[in-house]
Amino acid sequence: MRAPALCALPLFIVVCALAAAHEDGPDDLALHAENFPQAQGGKSAIYQFQIDNNNMKSKRTSPVEFTAEISPDMEVMNAYYFNEQSQTKPGTKAEKGSCKIGQRSPHSQGEIQKRFPGARITFPKLIRCNMKHIDDFATVYVHAKVGKHVKEIPADDMIKASFSQNNELKESVQLPLVNPNRDDEMFESEY
Repeated sequence: MRAPALCALPLFIVVCALAAAHEDGPDDLALHAENFPQAQGGKSAIYQFQIDNNNMKSKRTSPVEFTAEISPDMEVMNAYYFNEQSQTKPGTKAEKGSCKIGQRSPHSQGEIQKRFPGARITFPKLIRCNMKHIDDFATVYVHAKVGKHVKEIPADDMIKASFSQNNELKESVQLPLVNPNRDDEMFESEY
C-alpha cells in the first residue's frame, strides 16, 4: 500500500508547481509603433516603437528581446531604448540601453539561399535590443538614413519590429519606411 502513496507524492508536487507557474502566467505586453517616420531633410528618419507592460500593477517583466528589420538600402546610424517608469513614481529616471546593429551572418544567408535556390533575396539590416526587464514601458528609437548608393526608396518598403520572451515570438508590427501621408517626404538621394 505504501508504494502507490509514494508515487502520488511526486505527481502532486509537479501539479502544484505547474499551478504556481500558471498563476504568475506570462507577461502581458503590447507592442506598437508610436508614430510614422518623420523625415529630416528628406533623407533620414527616426522610427519609434513602444512595448507596454500591462502586468498587474506594472509588475516588472522577465527579459524581453526586441528585433527590428530594416531595408538593406538604409543605413542605421543609432538604435537605443529607454526602460521607463510612470510619472507617478517620483524620483525615478528612465534607464537607457543600447541595441546591436548588424546583418544575418554569411552562414545564415547561405542556408537561406540553399532553401530557395534561384530566388533574389535581399537581407535586411537587423536591430536587436536585449532588455533585462521592462518596468512600465520601453521605448525603442531607430535612427536611419538612405544609403548613398540609393536613389529612391520604394513607397511600399516597410520596417518590421517584434519582441519575444523565452525565445518565443510574442507580437510584431510593421510600418512604412516613408510616411504615406506626406508625399514630399519621399526619400530622394542627391547622389
